[in-house]
Amino acid sequence: MASPMIVFMLVVLLDSISVSLLASHLNNQEQTLGFDDVQIGIVGAVFTGCQILASPIIGSLADVKGRKTILLFCLFICSVSYFSLGITTSFIAYVAFRAIIGSFQQVQMLTKALAPDYIEDMDQVAALYGRSLSVTTFGLAFGPGVSKRITEAYPDVSFVILCAILATLFMFKRDLIRFLPENGDQKRRTAEAASISETYSISTLDTCQQTVKKLYSIKWSNYWDILLFKFLMTLAMGQYYSNFNTFLDNNLTIEPSDLGYILNFQRIVSSICNNTVVYLFKLYKNDKDYSQRMLHVFILMTLSLLGLASATSVPAYMALIVPKALSFSLAKIISLQVLVHRSPANYRGTLLGMAHSVDIASDLLSPLVFGYISPFFGDCSAFYVAALIASVGIIVSYQFAPQKTQLKAEPNKKKEIKKNKKKNK
Repeated sequence: MASPMIVFMLVVLLDSISVSLLASHLNNQEQTLGFDDVQIGIVGAVFTGCQILASPIIGSLADVKGRKTILLFCLFICSVSYFSLGITTSFIAYVAFRAIIGSFQQVQMLTKALAPDYIEDMDQVAALYGRSLSVTTFGLAFGPGVSKRITEAYPDVSFVILCAILATLFMFKRDLIRFLPENGDQKRRTAEAASISETYSISTLDTCQQTVKKLYSIKWSNYWDILLFKFLMTLAMGQYYSNFNTFLDNNLTIEPSDLGYILNFQRIVSSICNNTVVYLFKLYKNDKDYSQRMLHVFILMTLSLLGLASATSVPAYMALIVPKALSFSLAKIISLQVLVHRSPANYRGTLLGMAHSVDIASDLLSPLVFGYISPFFGDCSAFYVAALIASVGIIVSYQFAPQKTQLKAEPNKKKEIKKNKKKNK
């Protein structure tokens, strides 16, 4: 049997391929079905809204019923929904299936929550998160090429074929997860589920009550700082990625071929950073709460974005891509590490689900921010705005790091005082 590390990476790779396989064809299919602009907007809004609302709920449900169990359930629901999406022609049914997919396509979030159940070493968990980012980048680049060939070969039924392939991929991912061994906590939950003698409706109602109770029982005030870091990080990245084509065209006047080289160089550097994160973390042996790493990442992100905004040549821009890619990769991994490190095991899914919702919300907000400021400061101001957002992360990191250190030091001082009293006696 393959190791859990390999299984999780395969699941993440297949999931990223699945996402990219169909994404560019949804709008064409909606137009083919005769949806007008308002209906297409409704479909997109419903899908995104379900993603934002469902992520913490699905995460909480996973904490209640078991992360592996809920991941298997979500994979099955997505498989059936994608197959149904490919053959439906009704607007209502199409919206319903997109809503279901938006609610239950939480594979990567649940995989990140499930991984520490099988990989106890936090350095190995960080390595998994880093490698997952690399395979995700590969999957997102691989999927569109495959779907384009299928569309060219079978233009009339390409959407149906793509949905059938997606349904198959989700069932294959389900088989990969299903063969993971059950740990002690999962066996306990299975035994509890088998011993329930109540009816299905009562059991379902009890599960819903436990899920809502878990959501409300979390002291969110203890985690608002890391959720704010997550929001600022994603917002700054969104400003960069959604506007760097415009910046290069206006400031550096590059050829289309040069743009391809820059994109590939970014991917290569990011992949190297993602796969060497464990070695970088060894430089922070005393940074137990990750606050120092977070501070350094935001400093590096701010400086690199300011440098990119000031770049006047392609070589200078490509040189500055290295610290930018390093800061972006580390920010993604460290934010996940902090959540896993600070959250109790029985709340991990809920917190990662909330972080996923924050990611989606900041992605939605990013173009709105740029759309608001661009008339005043021009199209090339996005990098400066991204640097400004990252600088807020520096302030927050610098402010809270000493407080956390002080809070952790106080109990240690009390213990030392008690030990000294005992020695004196």
